[in-house]
Amino acid sequence: MRTDLKTCTLPPMNHGTLHAKRINHNMSEVFVKGNGKRTPAKTIGTTELLLAAARHSPAHSFDTFYAALAQVGSYASLTSEGIDAMAADLGLSYA
Repeated sequence: MRTDLKTCTLPPMNHGTLHAKRINHNMSEVFVKGNGKRTPAKTIGTTELLLAAARHSPAHSFDTFYAALAQVGSYASLTSEGIDAMAADLGLSYA
């Protein structure tokens, strides 16, 4: 019996970091840094930011990010695979 093996090539994983500062109760300033690039900073709704982060990061990483961003004026960063998808959800694009 002969078995032919097929090779599967996976696309490279995109690692990067989301940086966020809580401006007030409803708004946060964010930018994404990854693959040697940085997006311009953008002000977005904190709820929108948290939903995108929850979709594209592991639960334990999101929990830490959420806790760090709880207070107005706080700064938090989240390093995750799939950072490009998170940036797209937030309307951020690399310059």
